[in-house]
Amino acid sequence: MSKITLVSSTGDKIQVNKDICQMSNTLNNLCEENPDGTEDIPVPGSTNVLQAFVEYAEHYEFKKMETTIVAPLQSTDPEVWCQDEWERKFITSRNDDQIKEMLEFSNYLSCTALFELCVAFIAADYKKTEFDEFIKNNMMDEGDFTPEEEAELIADHKWILEQSEERIKKMKEDMGGI
Repeated sequence: MSKITLVSSTGDKIQVNKDICQMSNTLNNLCEENPDGTEDIPVPGSTNVLQAFVEYAEHYEFKKMETTIVAPLQSTDPEVWCQDEWERKFITSRNDDQIKEMLEFSNYLSCTALFELCVAFIAADYKKTEFDEFIKNNMMDEGDFTPEEEAELIADHKWILEQSEERIKKMKEDMGGI
């Protein structure tokens, strides 16, 4: 079994089965550039998110290329939209910050299965909250904007909020009022 070494953004090294490259277009390309696996592969994620990715990949024996989650989600309940019990426990055991980091990490890696799982979890959570609160709580760091700057941004880009509200309304209608 051939191995490669992935290096987290915090400098920690994790040696893994080279088959992990099958689950990531980015890693696959990097492994092609380093066929003998002698060079460490740096990845832009914390050790925790890298370990979570490795756990996910190993559980599925490096073969899971996409999720079985059906879009649009029919419910905000993970037991409804995520039929795979292990996958459901994997995603629900993480906090919002970990899921956000895993989403960014899986996007960078081009790991479709994990990315889709994170997106579905965030979408289900999103449906439970108001749009602006979701953005503030999940996509922005506290203190990014002063209240004055935020008011100015809202005024300058009101059309974005209007379009978003229209799309959310349509999504809710399409999903039976969830």
